[in-house]
Amino acid sequence: VYRHPLVLEQRAYACEALHEMFAAIIADRGRLPAKFSGIAEQEGLPRAAADYLAGMTDRFALEEHDRLIRT
Repeated sequence: VYRHPLVLEQRAYACEALHEMFAAIIADRGRLPAKFSGIAEQEGLPRAAADYLAGMTDRFALEEHDRLIRT
C-alpha cells in the first residue's frame, strides 16, 4: 500500500512543499506566525520554523503552502 505510485507521488509533493515553506520562512522571518517569534529569538529561526511546520495538519500545510509560496 505505501509503495503505490499515487502514494509516493503525494509523499514527494508533501516533502517538496515542506522544503519550500521552510525556505520561505527562513528567507522572510515575517512569514512566521507571531506565536513562534519567541521561539525564534530563544532557539533560532530554523528551530522555530521547524516547530511551526511540524505542528501542521496535512490540510493546513497544503493551505499554508499555497499562501506562502503561491501568493
